[in-house]
Amino acid sequence: MPRESDKRERLLGAARRLIHERGFNQTSLADIATAAEVPLGNVYYYFKTKQALASAVISRQAQDFAQLEQDLAKIGDARSRIEGFLSMLLVNSAAIAAYGCPTGSLCTELNKTSSGISNQAEDLLQHQLDWLSEQFVALGKGEEAGELATQMLVQLQGASVLAHAFHDQTLLAQQIAHLRNWLNGQHASMSL
Repeated sequence: MPRESDKRERLLGAARRLIHERGFNQTSLADIATAAEVPLGNVYYYFKTKQALASAVISRQAQDFAQLEQDLAKIGDARSRIEGFLSMLLVNSAAIAAYGCPTGSLCTELNKTSSGISNQAEDLLQHQLDWLSEQFVALGKGEEAGELATQMLVQLQGASVLAHAFHDQTLLAQQIAHLRNWLNGQHASMSL
């Protein structure tokens, strides 16, 4: 018999996948229960509302980014850490082209609702911005760091939207290559 925490993890995993693939509003608790192979009534034991489940999904995405940060912190310099971040996006480019950026799509969709979880979702992107800004500070960009971080994230999110809209992961790959070239100084005079 599965442990109780296993059911919660299966529900959370199914919710993450289905919300990414279908969107929050198009995913029902029944869909999540079916995908997790958990009786629908058990969903309410772990998550009292759909918003509570969304909050758990957001928290797990935040934990995943925190883990990525820890992994990238082991890399010697800020340029390499940014490269690692870009590589993670490139590895996930097929899923991004198919369903959109999991973070950006969730933030956009939840921001259209009046629920309090939209602020929690917004924090996911803010954390990425803050992390990128820290990397640019470490690269000696000082006062420009925040603006460079914003420009990079805007370009990545925009490329993610286009890759998804056209179902073409090469659009994201091309933008990542452009950012890598810029980051490595191959186009030193070019701004982001």
